[in-house]
Amino acid sequence: ADRSFVILVAGPVKSGKSTFVNLVANAFVSPTHFLECTVRPSIVSCVEEGEEKVITVYKSENKARIVEQVDAIVDNLRGLIPQDAIPQVSRQEWPLTDANIDEHVALDLSDVGSDGTLMTTIKTPGGKLLTNGVYLIDMPGFDGSKANLDSPLYRTIASRADLVILVQSSNSAITKVSDDFFSLLKENNRNVPV
Repeated sequence: ADRSFVILVAGPVKSGKSTFVNLVANAFVSPTHFLECTVRPSIVSCVEEGEEKVITVYKSENKARIVEQVDAIVDNLRGLIPQDAIPQVSRQEWPLTDANIDEHVALDLSDVGSDGTLMTTIKTPGGKLLTNGVYLIDMPGFDGSKANLDSPLYRTIASRADLVILVQSSNSAITKVSDDFFSLLKENNRNVPV
């Protein structure tokens, strides 16, 4: 039986999502900057006994299948399907270091559409809030310049969430895009707590 718990961290660009994810992960796993940093989903989880602390970058070899591929990556992480059941996706791993986070997780916005990267996963020691079976998904700002609410990834990942944490800057109002995000949740995952 699947005993995992998926927490989606969403909100507008520059609202503090990555800072929150770093706090919950008890490690530097998500770049922060005064510019938009999170340009694709990143799934953060706790290493299990005997596992290495790693960053894995998944690239699509067939962009027509990205929804199916993201679903399969999430199912693989949850232990529901084997790695070789992820269709037309290549993966590369690097040790979890600050330099590798900066190099492989924080890509320039100009690279988003061209490099084929679907998402990254990060295995870290975790802490009191990030324990075995908990998956924290750091999403791009849903009003971002390229990776935004119109992406099929948002719909796919939102439908898989067990809990949504909406991070909103204290100095900005809830916008129409935020309201659109709530509509997306109603369509795809009506009962998820936010």
